[in-house]
Amino acid sequence: MKALVKSRPEPGLWMQDVPMPRPGPIGLMCAAVCRFLGARRVVVSDVNDDRLALAERLGASRAVNPRRESPCCRASRWASRS
Repeated sequence: MKALVKSRPEPGLWMQDVPMPRPGPIGLMCAAVCRFLGARRVVVSDVNDDRLALAERLGASRAVNPRRESPCCRASRWASRS
């Protein structure tokens, strides 16, 4: 997280969309920091529904369980709506 803050990301550059596959506690916090720093979308993918719910509470734009739906297919649909 310190690296994210020290890099001073600028909105509209590399912080537009952030994929976060199978985040643990540190990954969930990084997802929240990315969102706070201006990420347009933070997409979390995990098979644990409790962790996905927590990710949404921490600011994730989307939470995908790959056992129910392919993250790639779902991301394609989101991109076409933007």
